[in-house]
Amino acid sequence: VLPLTGEKATYGQKALAGIDTGLKVYGLNEGVKVHTKDSVNSPARGAEAVLQLIRENRVSLIIGGLFPESATAEYLEARKYGVLFISLSQVNLPKEEKNNHLIEVQGSV
Repeated sequence: VLPLTGEKATYGQKALAGIDTGLKVYGLNEGVKVHTKDSVNSPARGAEAVLQLIRENRVSLIIGGLFPESATAEYLEARKYGVLFISLSQVNLPKEEKNNHLIEVQGSV
């Protein structure tokens, strides 16, 4: 779940390219099915995309949250369903509201 269109699309495309490269380096590009959704850098659209991925594709892991506002909304949606969320920026919540389904990789872009 990344901003693939709109003002921040360049960052989303770079992050997606990095994810693709990482999968290839570790030989996972053949065995892992990747679904992408465009957040348009909107927290509401990002949370909606997370929900769609969970319901329609039954994903077990989501990578997203390229910017803090979207990261928080996307994580909160993933948390409702117990889906692991790898955030590419800081999730702006108190520590006690974060659980073991969150991995924050700040400054990764």
